[in-house]
Formats: sequence, structure tokens, C-alpha cells
Amino acid sequence: MNFGTEGYIYVSYEDNTLRDYSGIVRAIEGKDYDNLYQNYYYYNDILQFINGVNTAFIAEQYTANSEEEYITKLSVYVANDSEYEFFANINDDEININKFVKLQLENGDTKIKLQAGYHTIYLSNPLKLNSKKFAIAAKAFGENGLRLGIANRVKKSVSWYDYSQPTGKSYLGSVAGDNVTFSKVEDYDFTLKAYTRLHGASNQNLPSDGITEKKREITKIEVKNLPNKREYVQNKESLNLYGGDIKVYYNDGTSLVISMTDPSVNITGFNNKALGNNLLTLEYGNQTTNFSVLIKEDKLYDDTIYASDDERIKNKNSIDDAKFDIFNQGSNKIIKIRNIKPYISNSNYEFSIIMKDSKNNVSANLINKNNIEKVKFYSSDLKKDNDDSYYYEYVINDNDIMNSEILKKSEYLIVDLKEYVNGVENNKLGKLELSIEKNVKDTGINAKGNKENQNIVDNTMAKGRLPQTGEKNWIFGIMFALFSICIAYKVYTNKIK
Repeated sequence: MNFGTEGYIYVSYEDNTLRDYSGIVRAIEGKDYDNLYQNYYYYNDILQFINGVNTAFIAEQYTANSEEEYITKLSVYVANDSEYEFFANINDDEININKFVKLQLENGDTKIKLQAGYHTIYLSNPLKLNSKKFAIAAKAFGENGLRLGIANRVKKSVSWYDYSQPTGKSYLGSVAGDNVTFSKVEDYDFTLKAYTRLHGASNQNLPSDGITEKKREITKIEVKNLPNKREYVQNKESLNLYGGDIKVYYNDGTSLVISMTDPSVNITGFNNKALGNNLLTLEYGNQTTNFSVLIKEDKLYDDTIYASDDERIKNKNSIDDAKFDIFNQGSNKIIKIRNIKPYISNSNYEFSIIMKDSKNNVSANLINKNNIEKVKFYSSDLKKDNDDSYYYEYVINDNDIMNSEILKKSEYLIVDLKEYVNGVENNKLGKLELSIEKNVKDTGINAKGNKENQNIVDNTMAKGRLPQTGEKNWIFGIMFALFSICIAYKVYTNKIK
């Protein structure tokens, strides 16, 4: 296969199977480089170091398209969790440790800790090439032994792929004290790449002689996606930010999305010893944003619930008194199903959410991005409330909903909750108004800014039926008509008399 001749290679970043096993650390809008220099297209092996070796250099030689280019970032495949330092020889492509300069990175340091996987490393400032010939290098420090990703290995190449042969432009450096000895490798290449911007290119922050350009600075960051895990068992579970993203805004109007797991993101405020909400602070580029996680007791629930209530134990209905609330938390909507009274781990639950738009006569089930309409949970997922009952919270984020446009137009939601216990199905319905006036429950604070201490409106509904569009109006109309008939009949009988 040859690039640019015949055939296609399809690369998808929206694979529903792979998304649960991989993640994107950073995403940008558009292309932020002009040239990419690489000696490999086909990663196919790992170089394993033995005999206690845990430090090594890798280096690559490249020829730029012009001398008016600036190195802005590098990328590398990391085979195991390691610390990395990066270097460049901008004057020629000689692989000599004395000609390399250590690069300052975006995090303000010269060293960065990287987890296994592909990583793009941004420089703190663009570095101008002084010649077309240049070289880049990386020093890897393995935590538990050292492994390096390699490519184009002859014994693992495939005949139909023209870009799988070694280039002869890769070097391995061995470290002995302060001395580094480089040797050319003949049967493979390393995965270290360089990205450059051209002098005078648009949408960039590059220095130029005699010209003062506005420095590209971060103006704001915000939480774009909350992490998948937002509840932790006290004294047991450590912070897991997988799935969480922040959006970074710059003074030149551009923005990018980076993972909360990015090494440049500093996280503070997590304390799994303190029950209740932990307010976490995320810092990136001298800007901060926040979100909360919940620390809960290492206890499912009190197994003496209703121990003396013979009728309820017999009926096994833990949702008969369930209540439904909805409130806003940032850009998310939180549905809280409360006043659940479970029975010794025997209950399984599920619910669907029906969106109602009476103006357009639309009724549809809410569907998440995994094409799931029904949410399942179990007794072990419940959290204890202040009144010793239990509750379950469900987060709705527009980015996670396939039919979010219907949600935006809906006036209210119907939560259809079911419980399955000992072969019996119990059902409870709840109606949730989406207007701010009817649901003033934004993170537990009312419209006057005071903590809520008010009677909760019973928004549960009769079993076995859902409210119909315009139901209140036609019921009132029927009552008015009947009342009018009664008055007319009374007048008629009086005239007869």
C-alpha cells in the first residue's frame, strides 16, 4: 500500500467498542502545525531493557522543508509509565549529547511523567531551527524497568506496506554516569516525532526579529466533561479522573480540550477520609475551575430497615414512598430519586425518562450516547440520606444524550421507576418540571440564596398511567360544563314550579 496512490485507510475516533478501553488526553480544534517529521508509520514492537537498566536516550535525524520553521511540539509512544526529558539540536543533525539543548515544556519544567500510550508534548515556547538539518532526542527514566516503543522492525514488517522499513536515522543512547554514547540502530526506528510551524503562518504565536507579537495566553478553563467516577468509598478508593475533560480558552480566540489526566493539570482538594462532598480544584496554566465528588460511608445500608414492619417486609416494595427531584449543577441536570427503603440487597432497579413537549405534542424516551433508554442500578448503588432512607442520583449532560434537542424543548420529564425483587415488579412514576420557577433546587440553594428548608411537593403520580398533554385543561373544562348544566337544570325546574 502506498499513500496517495490507491486505496483508503479509515481511522475512526468514535468507535463505541474502543471508547471504553482508550481515552484522548487532548483534542484541538483544527490543525496546529504546518509540518510533521517522523521516521515511522508502523509501530510494531517494544524494546525491553534488562540487567537493571532503567535510563536510556532515543534520537531521530530529520530534514526540514525550510529554515523558517519553529518546533512547537514533539510526540512519542511510551511503552510503560516513565519520566521523560526532551532535547533538540537545531544547528545540524549530528547526534552528539553536547550539541543537544534540553527543552522547557508547557508545564514549566523540563521533565514530565507519562503513562503508557501515545503522548504529544508541547514546548513552553516555539524553538526556531537554524538549519534544515536538525535532530531531536528524549531521555526516558523507567519506574519499574525500562521499555521503549519501536517501529519498522524488519522481522515484524509486512510486504504490502511500503512504510515499514527502517530509515537508518534512529539512534539509541546508553547512559554511564554523565556520559552518553549514541549508536545507530539498523533494524528499527523509534517513535519520536517533531511538529513545526512556519514563520508568518496564521493562528500561531511565534517570535520574529523586530516584531512584537501578542503572547498567547490562557484566559479561562472550564469543566467540559465530568469524570466517569464521581463517588468514592471512604478510606478505600483513590481519585480516578478517567473520562473527565477541561476546555482551555486562549486570548487569540482559539481553544482546546484536554483530559483531566493530562500531567499538566494539577488537582487538589481530594480527601477520601472526609465524608460528604469534596470540592476539587483543577489548575492549568494559572487558571482554575472546580467540580465536586462524593465521599460515602463504607456501608451499603442499615439491614434493620422496616424489621418490625411485617406488611412491608411481606410486600417487598422499597419504592412505594419514593420521591423525585431535579436540580442543576453547572451545565448538568441531576435527577435524584429519594426516600428509597431497600431490603437486604434483594432489589434491582431500572428507570426510563420520558421527555414531554406539549407545545409540539412530542413525547420521547431519553436516549444516551450508548443508545440506552433504561438505566439500571442496584441496592449497592444507593446512598444514605439524612433521614436514614436512601437515594440514587442520575446525571444528565447534553453531550451524553443522543436526542438532546428534544430535551431542550421539553417542559417536563416523567421518570418511570421499576423495582424487581423476589420475582415481583414494583412501579413508581414521578413528574419533574424543567422550568426554573417550578424547580428551584440548584445544588440545594433556593432562589433567595438560603438553604432549603421547605415542604417538598409530592410530584409522584398514580400507578399505571402517565399524564397526557393538556390533561389539566380538559378536566377543568368538563367540570365547568357539568357545573353549567346543573345551574341550567335548577333554573328550569324553578320556572316549572
